[in-house]
Formats: sequence, C-alpha cells, structure tokens
Amino acid sequence: MHRKLLKGHTSLVHCLVFSPDGFSLASASKDSTIRLWDTHAGVHRLTFSGHSYSVLSVAFSPDGNTLANGGMDGTIRLWNASTGELRKTLSGHKAEVSSVAFSPDGDTLASGGGRRDPTVRLWDARSGQHLQTFDGHVRGVNSLAFSPDGKTLASSGGWFAIWDNWNDSTIRLWNVRSGQNLKTIKRHTGEVISLAFSPDGRTLASGSMDMTVRLWYLRNGQYLRSLEGHTGFVSSMMFSPDGATLASSGGWRDSTIRRWGTRNGRHKRTLKVDVDLFCYVAFSPDGRTLASSGGVFLSNKGWSDSTIRLWHAGSGRHLQTLEGHTDEVSFVGFSPDGSTLASGSRDNTIRLWNANTGGHFQTLSGHKGPVYSVAFSPNGGILASGSGDYKIRFWNVRTGEHLQTLNGHKGPVFTTAFSPDGGTLASGARDCVIRLWNVRTGEHQRTLEGHTGAVNTVAFSPDGGTLVSGSYDGTILLWDLRRVTTWGNVKHAAITDGARQAVQLSPSATPLPSSQTALLANYPNPFNPETWIPYQLETPADVVLTIYDMNGERVRTLAAGHQPAGMYHSRNRAAYWDGRNQQGEFVSSGLYFCTLTASSFTTTRKMLVGK
Repeated sequence: MHRKLLKGHTSLVHCLVFSPDGFSLASASKDSTIRLWDTHAGVHRLTFSGHSYSVLSVAFSPDGNTLANGGMDGTIRLWNASTGELRKTLSGHKAEVSSVAFSPDGDTLASGGGRRDPTVRLWDARSGQHLQTFDGHVRGVNSLAFSPDGKTLASSGGWFAIWDNWNDSTIRLWNVRSGQNLKTIKRHTGEVISLAFSPDGRTLASGSMDMTVRLWYLRNGQYLRSLEGHTGFVSSMMFSPDGATLASSGGWRDSTIRRWGTRNGRHKRTLKVDVDLFCYVAFSPDGRTLASSGGVFLSNKGWSDSTIRLWHAGSGRHLQTLEGHTDEVSFVGFSPDGSTLASGSRDNTIRLWNANTGGHFQTLSGHKGPVYSVAFSPNGGILASGSGDYKIRFWNVRTGEHLQTLNGHKGPVFTTAFSPDGGTLASGARDCVIRLWNVRTGEHQRTLEGHTGAVNTVAFSPDGGTLVSGSYDGTILLWDLRRVTTWGNVKHAAITDGARQAVQLSPSATPLPSSQTALLANYPNPFNPETWIPYQLETPADVVLTIYDMNGERVRTLAAGHQPAGMYHSRNRAAYWDGRNQQGEFVSSGLYFCTLTASSFTTTRKMLVGK
C-alpha cells in the first residue's frame, strides 16, 4: 500500500538506502544533492549539498552516524548523518564514483569507479587515507559488498550505458587485506529476451540484453559460440526453415536485422530498419520472406512505428510495408502454410494479412490490453494471443470468431507457443510462471515454476519433448516433457555458459546434479515481510543459511538439513525467510547479508529489506 510520496529532488533519483535503524532514508539525485527523509513521518530532514554534478551512490556506516556518497565529479564525501556537516572529501578516482560500501566494522570504505575509471579503491573511513586500489574490471563497477566478516569484498562489473559497447559482466572477489583477486565469475551478462530452436532441434539460440546471440548444443547444454555485431539488445530471432541461417533483430538504437550462418557463426547480411527501440522478426515457412514489426521512437520522427515490413530473405530487398495498426506492433508470425501473416499490437488488436499481396483481411478485437504475442496452431486453424490484460484468447483464423478465453496468469502474458501436435499451448507471463493448457478444452493443465523474473519467451522443440523458456532473470530453462507420465512430474534444466543444470520440480522427485554450488539473489527484493532465497548444489550437502545484519550480528539461522544435488529455485524448494529474527520479531528495514554454508562451501550475498 502506498504510504507517502516524498517530493523535493528536482531531477532523477539514482540511489536509495535506509539507515541501519530504518528510521531514515537517504536519496541521491542527478540534481547534485543527497536528501535525508524521516521514514515514519515521510518528511524531509536534511539536504547535503556540495557535489558539482550528479550523485550516483550513497551508503550509511554500520552505526548510522556517517553517510558516504560518490558522484559524477569523481569525489567521495563523508557527512555527519545527524547534522549534515561535511566531514571529509576523498579524491583519487579519475572519473565518476558509481558505488560505495562500508565494511561491517565501519573502519573501511570501498568505492567503485564508473566506465572511465573501472577500479575499486579502499579508504580508511576515519582518516580518509587511501589504502589500496584493485584493478581488474574493464567497464566500471556497478556494486560492492563486504562479506559479514569483512575479509572479502565482492564487486560487480558493469556501468550500463546504451552508448557504450556493453559491460564488464563479471563478479570479482577480493581479499581485503592483500588485494588479491580471489575469483572471477563470468555469467550471462543480461536478460534473456528471445529463444529459438533450430529446425532439427539440435541447436538452441538465445538473444539477450547483452547484445549477443549465443548458440548452444541442446543435448548436453554445451556453449558453442557467440554471434556479435548488434549495438542494442537482441529483441527476437528465428532460424530459416533449413536451419542454415539465423535472423536476429536489434533493439534500442540498433535498428538492424542481422543474418548469420549457423555452421560457422559468420555474419551474412545486415538489413537497416528505421525502428529505434524494438523489432520482431519472422521467416516465412519457405524461407524466402522475412517479416519485421515496428517498435517505438522512429529515429527520424520520434513516435511509435505501427508498420510491418516484408523483406526478401536472400537479397535483403524491401518488398512492402503493411499499414493499419494505430500503435506499436509487438509481434508478427506466419501461418504454417505461409499464406497468412498475423500481427499483435499495443492498440489491443490482432490483424491478419495476406502474406502474398499484403492485403489486410481481418481484425480481431476483444483484448483490453496490448497484444504481446500471437501463435498459429500447427494446422493453421487456430490463433492464440497473449495480452497485457492477463488473458489468452483463441481465435478461428478463417472466420475471425473468438473461440475461448484462458484465465490464470497474474500478469501480462508475453509469450505463447503451440506444441508440434497442436494439443498443448504454453504461455509465459510477468508473473514468472509458465502455464500449459489443453487446446481443445481450454483447461489449465500445469504451472511450471522456476524463473524468478518475467517469462519473455517459450518454445517447443520440433519433437515436442522439450519446452524451453527465457526470462528477465537472465536464465534459460529446459523442461523435459517426455518423462511426464502425470502432470506432477516435470523436469527443468537451466543452461549457463558451459553447463546444463537440472532438477525435478515434483515434491517427491530426486534432483539431478547442478553444475555449480551457488547462492542466488532473493526474491522479492526488497521484501515485505517475507522472501525466498534460491540456491543450487553441485553435490549433496548439509545446507544452512544464516542471515546477518550490517554489524555482522547473526539475525536468523535457516537449517535446511541434508539436501541432494540440484537446483532449489522455485518457491516450493528455495529457502524461506519470514522476515523475523531468531526471537520472532520482524526485522527493521536496511541491508542484510545471507551466507550459504553447504558442507565445506561458503558464500555470501547482500539483501535489501525495505518495508
């Protein structure tokens, strides 16, 4: 429930952080100031002024007496949190300071530079003396976190900038005393936006916010290669019918469709599209025609592009432009016989077009929100549409008649796909789940849980035995449908850069091995008043999760007992914390740390509690 609107800043707010006692909230803004707010009364208490440019980061000392912040002017400032008095100005970074963090004992301050100074620096928090500099990141430092014992510092590379050639994408662990880089963790660098199977089902392509297309060998999850060239996120992809070519479309100032040879990964051709933010692409069944949909912010006009464009797939020649929608076109798809093109739009309608002549012959109306996805059944007789109104609708393609409405998702439906036999529809939504439906009856058959972010894309393998899903959480999950004897036994697998991870979601199922023991980000975050903490185990282990406050004091111990190897991501498997301490009292807002102990393995992540 909305309690209070805090007004005062005159520009973008970059960072928010609660004081350790939860009574104050500090906000850092592009207007060059930090403001301190009383969280209970919702009133402004103090303004900290002095930076000459944007303030990017802010942090309280563990005792709450000192406020540290970093700005675009390359300085760090330490303030008396009670009076607003400037205590010290720390200089040394060569450019913007994007992150700051205090050690648990408050003696040390860590700072991270932006893309023009990708270093981590340690400072004596009392004297302001520079202690040491850690080099290793190459695209700035997004965030910093000390382990509860203060011996290890974690830094994440990043500094996201649309005009930059993307980010660092690594997490580095440092020995605070020696400055040694203990470990560098490389993972998928962005949200997974699109997925596509090759026609033979052997290869999976994934497109991401990291501006790359990655190819995977499906049988063992082996990472094959990365296709690089887009200058914006990869919004959609599709294999040609013969599997020899992959088409990918770029978003956010990329304005291109790129064609790649799948055997060698070589770039074949680039089609320039006058769409600045988003574009969806689809091959016709014969592979001769490529369709692309418009997005928003035409580079030379500044408004939504409501058109569909048809291209000759071989030469890249523009064939024609289909006009009729009154808002952004979110999705396009050809019927199985290639005669019909369907388009879904933010104008809440679906339009059907003659793919040969470009003539519009049917408008399907009924959704109360934007249409984000459309899918033809294998025989071409039924069209499924997913919408921002949380509903899925079935339509008769020949007559345009609305057949039925499927209800169940608790968020906008972003993706739909029919199984190869046409008997099942899979749908993914912002509610982080995938739902399977009986196409004939419209009955909901199963909910697949595993993602911790919105599900952007789902696809069936050509044999129908595997369902793949991609999410804003940066993961790709593979669901083994061939082993389903009842709808209670569904397996999923997550693909990472070099490994396949799998676990049965049935409560009675035995998890399959995970490739790496890890503690993942809790969700929701911040939470009120409960959260789930996902993790995964490479080998069987005795699992204990311990929650610490900013001072390193233990708040709560969650003993999961001896667990088999596998992934514990969904809410019915992840560790659950109700937001209470060991005495049963609700904890205050602020920063906490969770340590996973799995036999001899130990790792820590930070958690923000904001009630």
